[in-house]
Amino acid sequence: MLSVNVVNAVKALLDLGSPVNCLNLDGLTPLYLCVSTQSKTDPETVEILLRDYAQHGVRDAAGSTELHQVCGLHAAC
Repeated sequence: MLSVNVVNAVKALLDLGSPVNCLNLDGLTPLYLCVSTQSKTDPETVEILLRDYAQHGVRDAAGSTELHQVCGLHAAC
């Protein structure tokens, strides 16, 4: 149920004109935060952000990108 609410919230925010590449206080985008969360993010949320041209390759203070975050959460990478 929570993932459905997140998906719907992301869709609503984008439909209302929220910038898909807005930055938080740490300079990170919604896509970065979505894939780096310890909770299980619904892949549909990531897909929605990417379809709306979310910027990828954003680096955090340690120099890690979204891909680094995903691989850090999954031993198979």
